[in-house]
Amino acid sequence: MGVRTLEEDDFSKTTETPEQIVIRISAKYHAKPEHLRGQLRHPHLVKARKEVYLILREMFHWSYPVIGKFMNRDHTSIIHAIGKRRDGKNRNEVKIEQYRMRVGI
Repeated sequence: MGVRTLEEDDFSKTTETPEQIVIRISAKYHAKPEHLRGQLRHPHLVKARKEVYLILREMFHWSYPVIGKFMNRDHTSIIHAIGKRRDGKNRNEVKIEQYRMRVGI
């Protein structure tokens, strides 16, 4: 499946919008959604951002530049945060599966 843009995504895998995911993850980490898009580098915000990046990449198939634009980051920041193993798989696929199980997808 190809990478989708913000305009092309039909959100068929979940009833949550990307903005709702940002709100849910920010609440989980006791932060405000605008903090996830801001420049602060507190450890809990870094973890929250990474989780949002992973969800947007895996569930919505967004490209790194689209995620970067949505989260006010450069696409290289998204690539660095998500990371890849040598086999091409995300290091945190387990987190995605856990999230999907929690929201019933």
